[in-house]
Formats: sequence, structure tokens, C-alpha cells
Amino acid sequence: MKELIGYGIDEEKCLQLFAIIGNSELTKANLNQYAKAFNHNPIAQKAIDDLNEILAYLEDYNLTIKVELDLSLARGLDYYTGCIFEALIPDSDMGSVSGGGRYDDLTGVFGLKDVSGVGISFGIDRLYEIIEAQQKWPDNLHVNDNVLICHFDKATQQYGMKLASKLRAENIKTIVYPDDKRINKQFDFANKIGVMFAIVIGESEMNTDKVTIKNLQVGEQVTLSFDDAINYLRN
Repeated sequence: MKELIGYGIDEEKCLQLFAIIGNSELTKANLNQYAKAFNHNPIAQKAIDDLNEILAYLEDYNLTIKVELDLSLARGLDYYTGCIFEALIPDSDMGSVSGGGRYDDLTGVFGLKDVSGVGISFGIDRLYEIIEAQQKWPDNLHVNDNVLICHFDKATQQYGMKLASKLRAENIKTIVYPDDKRINKQFDFANKIGVMFAIVIGESEMNTDKVTIKNLQVGEQVTLSFDDAINYLRN
């Protein structure tokens, strides 16, 4: 209030302004109310028109979040040229966990003119604290559903790369161990990243077109045809 009055704004106008800004639901009725309150000022009306357009897009989605309009919201960077936004998690007492907005001229600073965009950033520390406090970590957080292909030398590694391509074509996420290390080291890596299955490629597998799969959780090992291996990995 003092800052606005210092810029020459009438105190009565300030009181009227503070009476209408704040949190409210983003609805057409509220936007129409703001348009009347600002006496359809062209600058204010342009912002209200933009918000109406955003609302039109949001109405097509079955949102599970609450969208509010806060005319008092201000972000600490001056390159925003349109809508700004922040995201909060209810009952977290943590403040915003992400925020951003529209900018039309920012890329010009880096020599790329006439490119507009919308940016958003996330507060990872705050999200972590909320998940921890509300005990929202999923039970399968440390389950890795990739398959690791292990090998014995360059030839079997190259064969493993071809096999990985076939597995990925079957929508099975696959990693090929990148280094030429002993097989035990590769199994150690598999256990470290938490994969359930390791495929072992040796000379026998290359010659017979078979796939040897080791279930690292139960210690079971089977040698199968490629089609049977696909079914085994999916089940």
C-alpha cells in the first residue's frame, strides 16, 4: 500500500484494488467480475482474455487439482510477459513446489530473437520433504524392471547389443553392460541397480541362438529360445 501511494496512486484506489485481489477460483464469472472492477481497462482486459483462453483449455480436462487465480502473485524474475503460475501441495505447509510463466523476449538475450516460450522449475528439496513427511514413497521405488545383458568378451558384447535391440522391439527395457569386466562384477552391478533378470551371453548362446536368463532374486537360471525367453521375462 505504501509503495503504491508512493508512486502516486490514490489511497482509495489502493483500497479498492486490495479488495478484489487475492485467491479465487478460476471461473468465467470471477473473470467477468474482475473485468468490471477494472472498468474494462484495455491492459487488464487483455490479461483477462488470456485467462479466459487458459480456462477454455482447462475445461476440456478432468483435472484432479484445484486451479485458483491469484492477482497478488508476483515472481522474482522480470522477464515474464504473460501468465505466471505456482504449484502448491495442500496440507504441506511448504509453500510453492514449482513455478514459472510465459516469456516472449527472453531468448533475445542469448541472440535468438522472436522465440517465445513457457518455463517451469521444480523445488526438488521441497518435494522430497513432502513425500517423506506424508510417507508417499511407492513400495516398488527400488525395483528396476530393466534386463541386464552380461557378456564375456567383445564378441559376446556385440552379440548382446543385437539381442538388446530385439528385446527392446518387444518392449522389454534392456541394458548391455558397457565394460569388459569379469562376469561376477557384472552380476554385482546388476544387484546394485536392482534388476531382477540378467541375460548371460557366452559362446554357447551365440552358436545355438539360445538365451540364458538368471533370476537374481531367486537364483534360478534357465536357457530358452528367444520366443520362450520373451514370455519368461514378461511373466
